[in-house]
Amino acid sequence: MMNCGGGANDNPPDVSVNLVLDVNEIDDDGEFVEAEMIKDVASTRIVVDVSVAQSGAPVDPTVGVVNLERYTISFERTDGGSPNLQPVQGGLAQTIRAATIEPDPGAIPVEISEEMLVVSTDEKLFSNFAQAFRANPSPVIFDATLTVFGRTQGGDQISRSAGFKVQCAVFGETESLLPSITSFSQTEQVTVGNDYIASWSAFGGPLGISSGLLLTPWGQTLALGSNNFPVGGAAVSTGFLADRIPPGGSITFPTGVLFVTNFAGTSQSDSGDDVVISAGSTSDMQITQFFADRTEIFRGESINLNWAVTGGPDQLEVLPSSYSGVPVDFTGRDLSFDSVTITPEFSVRPLLRARRNDGAIDEAFVETAITVTSNEIGPPTIVHFSASRTLVPVGSQIVLFWDVSGQFTSIDLFPVNGNRVDVTDRESFLMPPINATGQQTYTLVARGIDGSVVASTVTVDYSENLNEQIEITNIVQEPNPTIENGDQGSFRFTVSDPERQDSSWRVRKIAGDQVTFFPTEGKIEDGLGDASVAFDDRPDNTNGYFTFEISAWDDDIFGFDRGSTRAVQLVSFLTTDQSANGPTITEGPTFIEGGDLADSTVPGTEGIIAFAFSDPDTPSLFWSVRIVAGDFGGSLTPSSGTVNSGNGDIAVRYVDDPDTPADPVVFEVRVEERGVAEPQVDIAILRHDKGTTGGGGVDPTPGTIALRFDGLFANLFGGVNNTDAINDFLLFLGDTGGDPRFFRNSDLSGPIDGISSIWDFSHETNNPGNIATVDYTRDFLPSGSVDNTGSMTRVGYFSNPGSTTAASDTPIDNGVSRWFFSFTVGSFGPNLPTAGATRTYQISADVEDQNDVTATFSRTLTIVAPNP
Repeated sequence: MMNCGGGANDNPPDVSVNLVLDVNEIDDDGEFVEAEMIKDVASTRIVVDVSVAQSGAPVDPTVGVVNLERYTISFERTDGGSPNLQPVQGGLAQTIRAATIEPDPGAIPVEISEEMLVVSTDEKLFSNFAQAFRANPSPVIFDATLTVFGRTQGGDQISRSAGFKVQCAVFGETESLLPSITSFSQTEQVTVGNDYIASWSAFGGPLGISSGLLLTPWGQTLALGSNNFPVGGAAVSTGFLADRIPPGGSITFPTGVLFVTNFAGTSQSDSGDDVVISAGSTSDMQITQFFADRTEIFRGESINLNWAVTGGPDQLEVLPSSYSGVPVDFTGRDLSFDSVTITPEFSVRPLLRARRNDGAIDEAFVETAITVTSNEIGPPTIVHFSASRTLVPVGSQIVLFWDVSGQFTSIDLFPVNGNRVDVTDRESFLMPPINATGQQTYTLVARGIDGSVVASTVTVDYSENLNEQIEITNIVQEPNPTIENGDQGSFRFTVSDPERQDSSWRVRKIAGDQVTFFPTEGKIEDGLGDASVAFDDRPDNTNGYFTFEISAWDDDIFGFDRGSTRAVQLVSFLTTDQSANGPTITEGPTFIEGGDLADSTVPGTEGIIAFAFSDPDTPSLFWSVRIVAGDFGGSLTPSSGTVNSGNGDIAVRYVDDPDTPADPVVFEVRVEERGVAEPQVDIAILRHDKGTTGGGGVDPTPGTIALRFDGLFANLFGGVNNTDAINDFLLFLGDTGGDPRFFRNSDLSGPIDGISSIWDFSHETNNPGNIATVDYTRDFLPSGSVDNTGSMTRVGYFSNPGSTTAASDTPIDNGVSRWFFSFTVGSFGPNLPTAGATRTYQISADVEDQNDVTATFSRTLTIVAPNP
């Protein structure tokens, strides 16, 4: 048992409370939580006692009553290796209290015992760690950190962490995991110069067979790889023995021996009979045919072994000599031409041996090995059916896993977007996002060949994001928010994650002047720290400002997806000469959602940009609003105007194009003096989130054609997988041996040779086959270059946006049509940024359906070239 405490304070300090965690399920030596990885793949769980301790007494209920919300467990290998176990999270929804409270809150327990998941069945079967462990099942020890989160009745956050160790290993005896040799046969009468032949069937169980070795009768060893199992064989020439055998003579050797090995140890087997190598035979007896009438059967089925032997054999035998416990019986058989029935339990390659009373002998293996597969009688069995997570934020995706044994005709999964999906040939399924809170029960149904039906369910709890919101605060602009055109400067900020998870940040320029800046990204250990970015403005810029976007997110559990608590802030610098008599935007700009308007339009698709401004000495002022970054597919009414009173109070109506993605949109609000020799300007930048904040994984949008997913992937063939994913439409440019090259990271690690731009579209008819063509437009090369346009290639059709499964050649109802084009660093020609600079490029997809309805979607690609 391990114990740790920690808490929250309510001034004064003598009324503080602490959470206390006692972790049970430690082994008998008090050292590890044992996670059996092979012999038992049921999930490993612990029981944790959670209580409230207090200093001073008594305490108020607002301090001493704690609502427990959730827990997380993270892992770190003690050997520093990889891969690691995946982090775990779960809900608690329990209330506990300190022992002494005034007034007494009633029947609230002072301690609870909660079972918590540590290593799931999916982790033991399907994870990267599981695959690595099966390849090398040596014990691996992890430092695990359990953190419990809650709030006092007064609303203060409270959390506590406790450490313990998890050992993933194979525990106890390993004899049951040894490989088994179910048959071993060899030719025992060989004419010198012919091949000595051995055949075997061997199985390794859950650990498989890592290697084998055949020791020939004369002492030669042949190394055998895992591809020689479960059914294998070897043929070894005996020609080298010709000089040792006198004419008409022979040499007798001991039997050959087969050794098979896995992590648990080594097993061996031999035939028990000597092997005779003779100088030659004048016998006219010969096995001319030996074959099975079927070579692939289900367990429990029988086959016929057929033979033809010339020369009048007096005795036949088959090795192995019995099958399913029944000896092979040749009684009443024609030894020259006949057949015998066998019922093998395992895959095997039988050997036929024919003898004659004068000592003549001949041997032959069946022409093709017999493959036996399981055919359990009765209904199939759903060995397990589970979810990668059972407590997830709304909008996140999970993977369902299953294993069905026995014989079945079909496997169905439901509901998937309200439908039943055939998953007969699969063992997992990536579920589409669920956008409503509550529990969802998924059902797996298997139909047996005997007409039986078996089912299993798993329930997933979709809740509001349990992750505490990360924050970007304390933004300081230096030397100040207004600089001279061409000057240098910097800004710094603080990243704060309430749960103190390791966090990351990234900065990109989204609007305004060309400017170089560095660094562009960084890590914040333990979720609290400062970062600073330096920039260098170009003196020939004319926009009058530049704007950076700072984004920060917590790395653990939710990562960089819809469940993340990603925070975003904008930082703008003005590069115009500004005096006390210039125009000033005095209020706003602010965005008022459409749902707050009098006519109650749909929130997020329509709204008002409101702002006010004034100028102390110039009455004629021109104002304008325009979209400078993000989703350009919207309209502004009016987008500009003039006032002649020296001040203005403006409302601009924004209407989003329903066929564009739910990305953020960034507005520039500009106020400029008119009628003066040297007009002054004031500029403000406003960012409005309509939905997701990153490239890829966007929400479905209304309209005939909708963009459901897009992203960049490090390949040239239009493949979608997590390994190749490139975040944020952001690339880094470096120099390798004089040639430019793209990289994933700002330290020029993670080289990329080619990139696919992937686009998944749906159609309002629910038939993605109605998407007819997709053309792309880009500005990679200088203006006027014809290579900046082209047609995308259709990959195929998928059930879910962003799916990593194989494509279908035919449309899938309610699915998407995937298109792509690829590019390399060479496709930018002379249009790449120079060292220390950043450039942005526009990629547009022009989509047309079978009825000539069109839609256009755009993405901004950013390329950063760090200073050498």
